[in-house]
Amino acid sequence: FAFAGLWEDWADPDGSRLRSFAIVNTEARGKLRAWHHRVPITLDTDQQARWLDPDADPSSLVAGPAFEDFSMLRVSTHVNAVRNDDPRCIAPAPDIAEPPVSPQRLSRPRRDKRDPRQDSLF
Repeated sequence: FAFAGLWEDWADPDGSRLRSFAIVNTEARGKLRAWHHRVPITLDTDQQARWLDPDADPSSLVAGPAFEDFSMLRVSTHVNAVRNDDPRCIAPAPDIAEPPVSPQRLSRPRRDKRDPRQDSLF
């Protein structure tokens, strides 16, 4: 599979160039919502060609992946560090007990971490 993305190659009048890329996300569906409210749009081989076709309508592609499209595997926190790029990032984690939730954490109100300057697609 591949991720749906958008890219731009922008030329400044002074001649400098800025190349940028973004992975397109959508609202998570089904059981995937238990992990996060949004997920990257994944495309199979046929969908990739439609995504890249400027004359195609991409609306059917942005529904997001179904839970059944993935398998779940708990990995260690080794994957959390950007500097780690090795097989341990995808190795199954040993069975561990879930850490207890502190009473302070339960009593704290949740803050909306969304940047108010950023629009939402949902």
